Amino acid sequence: MQDKAKVLWSTNEKQPKSGLFGLTDSHEQAYLQAMGVAALYAWINRIVITELIRKSLATIFHQDNSQLVVDISHNIILPEHEMNIHRKGATPAYAGQIALILGSMGDHSYVAVDKGHADWLWSCLHGTGRAERRQAMRSKKVEYDKVNLPWQCITLKEERLREEAPTAYKPITPVIEAQQNAGLIQTVVKFKPWITFKV
Repeated sequence: MQDKAKVLWSTNEKQPKSGLFGLTDSHEQAYLQAMGVAALYAWINRIVITELIRKSLATIFHQDNSQLVVDISHNIILPEHEMNIHRKGATPAYAGQIALILGSMGDHSYVAVDKGHADWLWSCLHGTGRAERRQAMRSKKVEYDKVNLPWQCITLKEERLREEAPTAYKPITPVIEAQQNAGLIQTVVKFKPWITFKV
């Protein structure tokens, strides 16, 4: 997309020092529309997966009292406060809104209440962030004691176990503490991983 933006950049305009070229007019709208379609596709996938899980749990336990508590998109652009806010690695965090902040499949996750900090563009992190790139993890040998692990990873691709290994991610505790100290969130519930599904 940056290559296209560079080609479309006006010859009368000075090129940005950053090398990042913004899209304008119909090209901007086309990009935002494409991102909206991708966000809807992700939402539909979450709903379908959730319903499949609910159906299975209802079959096993002969009841289903589950309800949707939080469904938050991340890594998308949303038009807010007369801006297009791009939250990469972040999620909306308006005052009183619930956020789900994920650790790795070997670390805790948290439910938090957002505080709506305008200086941080009403955002908080949606996870811990990677400590190692996926490409780097693919070449590493990751040992798992699958019998004694406190969590289980179900995956269709064996390489996902390396790419998404707990060591590929930062520890969650400092990430949560930093956000709380900055006044972005207040944690409510701490979860321990049990089953992770990686496509």
